[in-house]
Amino acid sequence: MKVGEVCLFTKDVVRLSNFYKSIFDIDNGSNDNIHQFIISEETTLSVYNDGVERVMNAQNICIAFTVDDVDFQYERLTTLGVKILEPPTIRPWGAKNMSFLDPDNNLIVFRSFLEKEYGNVSNSPSLPPKKGGADKMGDPVGYMKKSLI
Repeated sequence: MKVGEVCLFTKDVVRLSNFYKSIFDIDNGSNDNIHQFIISEETTLSVYNDGVERVMNAQNICIAFTVDDVDFQYERLTTLGVKILEPPTIRPWGAKNMSFLDPDNNLIVFRSFLEKEYGNVSNSPSLPPKKGGADKMGDPVGYMKKSLI
């Protein structure tokens, strides 16, 4: 298991994304107002508006761990008594996510990518192009484009 993503929740994806693109000197070519990948290297940094107002938990961060099989992890964590917030769900950017809270109420996501099932389709508006070939995750967004055709 490895840390797969740090996702910053916000009501204004463009504003927050532009801040991070500015401080990291990154142009990802996206002005998407729902989700943007800022860094898509080994551990990704993304900004996302999930439409939830966080009143009880002022923290606006999610830690995502990439796992081989999110369905297996769902069964395993359920058996351990972990309260699952969201069962495995396919996301528009190509991840199959499940979520739960840690003991401090931080949002934790286990995810896997479905590129093996849907192929590697590139040119996502929210995923910056890679320099020097494909990244280690493949294309976490492309499967949705292919599945909508």
